Amino acid sequence: MLAGTWQVVPLDGAEKDKDAQAAAKKLKIKIDGDKYTVLTDGKVEEEGTLKVDPTKTPKTLDMTVKKADGKGRVVECIYKLDGDTLRLATALPGKARPVNFDTARDSAQTKLRREKKE
Repeated sequence: MLAGTWQVVPLDGAEKDKDAQAAAKKLKIKIDGDKYTVLTDGKVEEEGTLKVDPTKTPKTLDMTVKKADGKGRVVECIYKLDGDTLRLATALPGKARPVNFDTARDSAQTKLRREKKE
């Protein structure tokens, strides 16, 4: 369901922001089963495991950091999958899991697009 390589894309409204475009092009997330890898310019920045629960409303995803500065930390997220577009709302450090995609909440939002296999 979430397996594949995901390219970060600018959030809605920031598509024409050149800095946002440049930053997004550098970031990818690879998901393979219950493992994930965050890459910046192809270099591994973080690795860990995922626990996905699509039965909850909203759907939840917990990322347990195994390799990076935040080793052992659990990042609580909610997600929305629409075809090859994945939206994440991630709890900021010390904050509770987001309950929706309202940007006023204490969360960081990310939009990703699944890369097509060649």
